[in-house]
Amino acid sequence: MRVKISEAAEALGVSQDTIRRRIKRGELPAEKVHENNVPTWYVEIPDTVERQPDADAYARKYVELLEEQLEELGRDRDHWRSMALHLAANRTPTYEVIPLPAGPGQGGHEPQKAPASLPWWKRLFMLED
Repeated sequence: MRVKISEAAEALGVSQDTIRRRIKRGELPAEKVHENNVPTWYVEIPDTVERQPDADAYARKYVELLEEQLEELGRDRDHWRSMALHLAANRTPTYEVIPLPAGPGQGGHEPQKAPASLPWWKRLFMLED
């Protein structure tokens, strides 16, 4: 069957650029015809064309799958949110009493200060010469 590039692209389920590349590589026989002083390419394709899967149909199925997964994740989120709220409402707070450190004059010791004459890195790590 002899058709134009646009019709061949539609029949094969590919872009027009793909058809042009296949013509250039010699995969599809084609002929350039001048109609009304306009060059037009005609491509020879078999009568029984095996059409490639429709990209839009694939995308629609993929979107449907993603929407189903999104709904399921939303249900999971709602479940875990209700569980967290339930646990937070039924929680009895427990507080741990942390003793304060003894201050100076109460049996505690004051932190040592390194002399300012040492380099900063020795003062930082409390290293002495």
